[in-house]
Amino acid sequence: MQLAIRTNHISALIIGGFPPINGPYKEMLQVTMATREMSISNQGKGNTSEKPQTSNDHDWTNVEVTINEAQVKQFVTLYQNLQDFDDREAQSKINCCLTNIHLKLNTRVNSETRVG
Repeated sequence: MQLAIRTNHISALIIGGFPPINGPYKEMLQVTMATREMSISNQGKGNTSEKPQTSNDHDWTNVEVTINEAQVKQFVTLYQNLQDFDDREAQSKINCCLTNIHLKLNTRVNSETRVG
């Protein structure tokens, strides 16, 4: 959506995997800030995991962050800049076909909206 509101050279836009309206920008900033702090505190440490964990038995309170601080900083910057982003107002600037794909329980549901 960020590219689509900045150009008139897009004939269609498909959005999937992230809500195009009311994106959780505040929450994502909190997560990325915490991740950045963890990446700073883990600098120089090797991977000390004893065994890979599945999503069913993963302890999120003791997660090990292996991404480096420079990479995390990019996401922090992104979500800092999105704090005042108005998703609904931005959609009014998109002059093309906008499709939002929702995936739930292996069922694909398409909703298409003509914008502009």
